[in-house]
Amino acid sequence: MKLAILHTREFDDYAKLVATLDRLIGSGSLPLTALLTGSARSLAVRYAQERNLPCRVITPNYARYGSGAPQARNRALVDASAGLLAFHDGQSRTTGHAVELARARALGFVLVVPVTLPPVSAPAPAGDGDQYRRRRGGRPLPCPAR
Repeated sequence: MKLAILHTREFDDYAKLVATLDRLIGSGSLPLTALLTGSARSLAVRYAQERNLPCRVITPNYARYGSGAPQARNRALVDASAGLLAFHDGQSRTTGHAVELARARALGFVLVVPVTLPPVSAPAPAGDGDQYRRRRGGRPLPCPAR
């Protein structure tokens, strides 16, 4: 079975990916022949290299599809695979899109592993904002570019 593996950019729990795949392969429920993934930085590439599995990376083609490149890449991944394993935080729209495609196309195997990512700390505000209003005579300034 060709299995597409997707995860959010921030997911870096390689041990969780290994444990999930090894459990599925060891149980015999997943006769794995090749991995497909959407990024060369994916943890799936590392897993495939360590286990001598064929791995194909399908990257977004921004030159051809523009801002729709990740969605086009997801369609190519789902079309080329018989199953999908997604490590999803519930927030990533791109990973969520791939899961929706796989379910809509009724792939033989779709597993979504929920992950919790550490919170992203917001940068500290530069000031209370009053200095902007004072300079403009009490009128608020547009939001500063970040």
